[in-house]
Amino acid sequence: MPPTFDAVLTTPDLVRCVTAFQHGEFHDMQPFRHLKKPSHPSSFVTKPSRSIEMYHVLLSPWLHEYGTKRLALLFQYHPHMQDIVVLHAVIFGHLPSLEYMTKHYAELVWTFPEPLLDVAASHNQLHILQFLHDTDHPGCTVGAMNWAANRGHLGIVTFLHAHRSEGGTTKAMDMAAMNGHLDVVKFLHCHRKEGCSTDAMTEAAWNGHLSVVKYLHAHRTEGCSRWTMDRAAWNGHLEVVKFLHTERREAWTSQAMDMAAWNGHLKVIQYLHAIPASAGCTPNALHFAAMNGHLEVVKFITDTRIEGDLHMAIATATQMGQSDIVKYLESKQRRRFKV
Repeated sequence: MPPTFDAVLTTPDLVRCVTAFQHGEFHDMQPFRHLKKPSHPSSFVTKPSRSIEMYHVLLSPWLHEYGTKRLALLFQYHPHMQDIVVLHAVIFGHLPSLEYMTKHYAELVWTFPEPLLDVAASHNQLHILQFLHDTDHPGCTVGAMNWAANRGHLGIVTFLHAHRSEGGTTKAMDMAAMNGHLDVVKFLHCHRKEGCSTDAMTEAAWNGHLSVVKYLHAHRTEGCSRWTMDRAAWNGHLEVVKFLHTERREAWTSQAMDMAAWNGHLKVIQYLHAIPASAGCTPNALHFAAMNGHLEVVKFITDTRIEGDLHMAIATATQMGQSDIVKYLESKQRRRFKV
C-alpha cells in the first residue's frame, strides 16, 4: 500500500481540494478577507466611495463565475461579507444575490441598518427598488425620492410617487434644479405638493441651468435669494445673468463683478458694467483679475472703471508671476502719472 502522501498526490480530486486552500481558506475567497463595510452610512446613497467601488471590482466577477452557489461557504469563512453582498446587490443591481439573501438570511436583510430602498433609489436600480417594495422591506425614507431627484432618476421618482407613501421634501426639487434635471423638476411641480425653496432657482442659476431657471420663474412662487445673480456671474453664466436682470427683481451686489473678474468672465463683466445704476465692483475686481492672469479683464477694468489700486495690482501680479499683467499695468501706471 503506497504512503498516504503519495496517495493524496496521485488522486486528482484530493489534489484539487488541497490546492484550493491557502492559509485555511479557498483561493477564490482570499480577496474578500480584508474587504470592509464603509463606516459612514451616507456613502451608500451619495457618491460611491472607493470601498464601495471595490465591492464591484471583486464581487462582480466572482458572482459571474459562481453565482450564488458559494455564498454560504463564503459567509462561513468571512461572515462580514453578508452585509457587503447585500449592499453590492442593491447598489449595483445584482438581483439574484439579493433574492438569495432575502430567502436564506431574511432577518439580516429585513433589519439592515441602512434604508435599502433609499440606496436603490439613489443608484437608479429600479428593479431592486421594485423587489424591495414587493417584499415589504421597511427601509425607505424621504431620502429615496430626494436622492433620486438629485440624480435625475425620473423613473425612480415616478415609481416612488405611485407606490410609496414616504414622499420627499423641498430638497427633492431643490437638488433636481441644482443639477439641471428639468424633467424631474416638472414632474415634482405637477404631481407633488412638497414644492421647493429659494435654493432651487439660486442653485440652478449658479450652475448655469437656464431652462430650469426659466421654468421655476414661470411656474413657482418661491423666487430666489439675493445672491443668485452674483453666483451666476461668478461662474460666467451670461445668459442666466441676463435673464435674472431682465425678468427678476432681486438685487445683486458688487460681488457679481468681483467674482466674475476672479474667474476671467469678461463678457459678464462688460454686461454688468453696462447696466444703468449698476452695483459696480470693488477694488477686488482688479486685484483678482491681476492675481489670476486675466489680462483682457484687467484691461477692461482699468479702461472703464475707477475702482482698483494699480500699485497693489502690480504687486500681486508680480508675486503670482503674471508678467504680462505686470507689464501692462506698469505701462498704464506711467501713462496715468504723465497725465
